[in-house]
This record gives sequence, structure tokens and C-alpha cells, in this order.
Amino acid sequence: MVEEARGGVSLQAPGSVAALRLRGWVRNAHLAVGVVHLTVLMALIVLWGTTNPNKVSVHLLQETFQHKDPSRRCECQPVSSLESLGVRLNVYALCITFSVMVVFTHTFFASDGFFTGIYTECVDEGKNPFRWFEYSVTSTSMLIIVALLSGVRQRMILVMMVVANIATMLQGYVIEAAIANGAGTLERIIPLVAGWGLFISCWYPVMYSWYETLDSLNDIKSKCKGVDTFSDDAEPPRWVEVLIVAICVMFVYFGIVSFVQVCHSFYVDDVSIMRDRFIFYEIVYITLSLVVKTVLNVWAMASIFSTSTGLAWVREKAAADGEECVGY
Repeated sequence: MVEEARGGVSLQAPGSVAALRLRGWVRNAHLAVGVVHLTVLMALIVLWGTTNPNKVSVHLLQETFQHKDPSRRCECQPVSSLESLGVRLNVYALCITFSVMVVFTHTFFASDGFFTGIYTECVDEGKNPFRWFEYSVTSTSMLIIVALLSGVRQRMILVMMVVANIATMLQGYVIEAAIANGAGTLERIIPLVAGWGLFISCWYPVMYSWYETLDSLNDIKSKCKGVDTFSDDAEPPRWVEVLIVAICVMFVYFGIVSFVQVCHSFYVDDVSIMRDRFIFYEIVYITLSLVVKTVLNVWAMASIFSTSTGLAWVREKAAADGEECVGY
């Protein structure tokens, strides 16, 4: 980092005027971001009270090989189908959950760990485990929201996505800790590669389910021209595809920051300098987090929460998938 008057004193040296100013600016940024998310949270709560939350609830499904007709169980091998678990996930509740977590976390950072100084200590050490803990909750909630919008409702797929996403966040912290502690090459590269592999495993079911849904609808339309196969509300709106791709791209940026951080550590090859510059990566994460979470919440409020049909296309798709043969 730039040094004060070339005297060899880092601008990030604990106790220096420049360091105190920069840390104060970052905490103020956390405060401002927290206020933005608190405003969005209040809007979500108001919208919850003025609309029907059940319209954005969907039942989880599980795979079954049982015949619906018990008399046929011994006649043939049944095809796999889906049955409802009687458990519902509500997109409203998920949005509110991760928004509450975000407001709490930014309050924690803005107050320097509720006036304990622990956040400043983390920044000085070049790693922030609290951020990655918050991401493990908020990004997982966001991933499940996007998965539900894409049509993923199988319980086991959602569970594995949750586990993989939390593991991805863990790799992010491992990378930061490895750089801050001056770990070797493999200790920095392995979690980076593992993180990208886990990221792909999280988003593959989302993308596959969404585009498989579109292909199925187009196939049905081409084979059943003139036949009313689905209600008008059952066709996925095009804004869903834009939202899914946008959130995925924004998630990719978080991985790019980790990639740049690892490359930077190899280029500099100095633990003290990387710790000094860590606060600038912290600023990037604050900015990315604000953008992706605000986009998802505002987009949801402006689309699925404000319409009368909610997630009709998700419910009708799964109902069709759950039958061995669907009559058109």
C-alpha cells in the first residue's frame, strides 16, 4: 500500500491517522448499507401485511417409486414420480429472513462488534469470519429463492444445495485465512478450486430446472396446438430468467474477488502488505453485497409479490411432474 511520506509507515498501520479514518469510513459504509436494508425490510413487512403471503408458498416434493394404485404394485416396475411432503417454503419468509440477518450483521460491523473492537481486529488481521458466516445464511436463502423460482422443489436437491453453498462460503473464509496467515501455495489454491466446484454444483440444478421447464413447455405447445394445456398463469414470466441469470452473475463476482485476492497474494508475496490492503477487499464485498441483495428483494417486490398469481407456474409444473401420465 501507499506509505506515508515514503517513511516506511503503512497507511493501514494500527493507530495511524489514515488507518483510523479509513476504518471509520468503512464502518460508516456498513451503517449506510444497514439503513438501506432496514428500509427494504420494512417494505417487505408492509407488503406481507397487505397481500396474501400464501401465493408465494410452494410445497416441497420427494421422489417416490410407489404406484398410486396399490393393486398394481406387483405387476410392474413403477416409474419415478414426485409426491408432496406437506412442507411449504415461503419466498416472502426467506426474503425477510436474510434481510433481518443482513441488518443485524451490518449493525454489528458499524458498531465495531457492538463496541468490542472485534471487527477492527478482524480487519487488521486480514480476515473477516463474521462476513462469511453472514453469507452462509443470506446467500443460502437467496439461492433457495432462486431455485424455487426456477422450479426446483425436490427436498434432497434443495438440501444438497444448502450444504454445498455453506461449504462454498467456508472456502471463502479459508482463502482469506490462508492469505492472512502466509500459508503456502496449495493452501490458497485448493480452497479456491473447491469453492468454484461447489459453486457450479449449487447453480447447475437451478439452470437445468429452469431451461428444462422452458423446453418442456415449448414441446407441449408444439404437440398440442389449439389445446388449452396450461392456464395462462402457468407459463413462466420472462423476467424470472433475467433475475436468475442476474443473481448468478452477481454471485460469480464474489468468486472473482477471491480469485483476484489469491492472485494478488502471489504477486505481492508479503503477508503484512496483504493485511494492509484487506480493507479494500472488504469495501468491494460491502458493495457487491448491497447490490445483489437489494436487486433480489426489490425485484421480488416489484414482480411476484405484487401480482395476484404469485408462483402459479411453479405449482402447475410440479403438479404435472408428479403424475405418471398427464392428460392434456
